[in-house]
Amino acid sequence: MVSAAQKQTTKTVTLFDSVPDLFSPALDGNPAESELALREKLSHSLDIEDLLNTFFEYLPVAYSGYRYCNQLLNCDYQIGSDAANRVEYRLVLANEHLGNLSVQRTTPFGIEELGLIEERLCSLVYPMRNATLYQAALKSAFRDPLTGVENRAALENRLPREIQLSQRHATPASLLVLDIDRFKSINDSHGHHTGDLVLQRLVGVFQSVLRTTDLICRYGGDEFVIVLSNTDVEGALHVAERIRERVENLRVQVSNVRLVLSTSIGLTELRRDDDALSIFERADAALLQAKQHGRNNVVMS
Repeated sequence: MVSAAQKQTTKTVTLFDSVPDLFSPALDGNPAESELALREKLSHSLDIEDLLNTFFEYLPVAYSGYRYCNQLLNCDYQIGSDAANRVEYRLVLANEHLGNLSVQRTTPFGIEELGLIEERLCSLVYPMRNATLYQAALKSAFRDPLTGVENRAALENRLPREIQLSQRHATPASLLVLDIDRFKSINDSHGHHTGDLVLQRLVGVFQSVLRTTDLICRYGGDEFVIVLSNTDVEGALHVAERIRERVENLRVQVSNVRLVLSTSIGLTELRRDDDALSIFERADAALLQAKQHGRNNVVMS
């Protein structure tokens, strides 16, 4: 069973569906053919954004924009503009929440149009479930189980795309590489359980400073990489200093001992001819300089 809750101003409608009637009246004049073509195209993708683009390509209802949100997958896709009239659906299949989808436009949606949207959503939910399961599996593969942030594989997958987007739109981007000063001595003196706790607390510091759109990756051991989109070197320096100061003020209690921590940070801004390797190597070299200059500092390259 599929259910979707829809809102338009204060009106709420619940849709229960099993198999849609392909021959219901529709605005495109040939609902069965259009519905079958939609189902065929939807069956060929496990990418959520592709599914949404295909769905709205085949939806013969005028709209100014749409938005899809899935908090579990950290997805938030928005196309077009917001408008005064909005219809929102909570997509559920077999008690599994697949996200919320809203459609906007300036004029109210008619009853026939709402019926058509709901009918077409029946074609979307099964491909959407497959896509969300697939994306959840990918997310797990790219997630560091200890800290909950993304891992080295995720960085290698996403950093080239972040660079391409930045270069295509001529927007700045910066990269931070950092680790905990003398982390090995923490493990040696207090055990790996304490070391794990320190890493988790460090990630908490990152998350208190960074935006939700920034990428945090545990590169290995106590080394982390942070990708700051739409951020120039001055902005990155400000972020790095805030992280450094908060780590310096962080206290971790171990039995009767309070650990005093510090971090060294190397940073660089994306250059015109950069690729993922060159920008990382430059930031990593800056981290080495920060270590050589006494630790607990930030070095730009």
